[in-house]
Amino acid sequence: TVFNCGICRDLRAAKLWRLYEELHPASITQAVFHPAAPAVLVTACAEGIVSVTDNTIADIDDSLVSVLSVGTSVSQVGFAGEGGQGLHATTDVHGLSLWNVYSGDRLGQVDDARPKVAPEGMKIDYLVGCVYHEGMDSTGVIAGNDEGQLVFSSVLAQNDSLEFAPPVQVQSQHTDAVRSCCFDSVDGLLVTGG
Repeated sequence: TVFNCGICRDLRAAKLWRLYEELHPASITQAVFHPAAPAVLVTACAEGIVSVTDNTIADIDDSLVSVLSVGTSVSQVGFAGEGGQGLHATTDVHGLSLWNVYSGDRLGQVDDARPKVAPEGMKIDYLVGCVYHEGMDSTGVIAGNDEGQLVFSSVLAQNDSLEFAPPVQVQSQHTDAVRSCCFDSVDGLLVTGG
């Protein structure tokens, strides 16, 4: 069994399209295609590495656009910024970092975002994920607790650190941990699942 390679299949032709062996030093935790450049694939792994590859190029060494060292196991990656030039990464230990996809430059990072997004008197247990609002050109983090309460806070990269706006509590019908979220920036809808 191979866990550290990138495998791209063309489901229309039911064939292997790309196989990037040894893409990561550990198990891949997430793979996401770029929203504006579908040949660009971002993969993240349990060793804290995020790889950006151009899948129009067959050779793994030539296909690497950038390699980002987050430092700890990456739980989620996603795109942000105009044209998807930014990337947000959350970690298994509640960290958050923002990056430039193409240059590989880290724009800002915080090792534990929970205290940064916790409203006064509310405990935050985990990060659900990050969302990008195109109309506002803003990245935000969704966080919650084991009772199903959720908060949203906009985040901005400043001098290799992250600045968080005061958190806003999100109305929730959840009574337990929320494990995922999806944001539709066109209609302003946030869908959560727990």
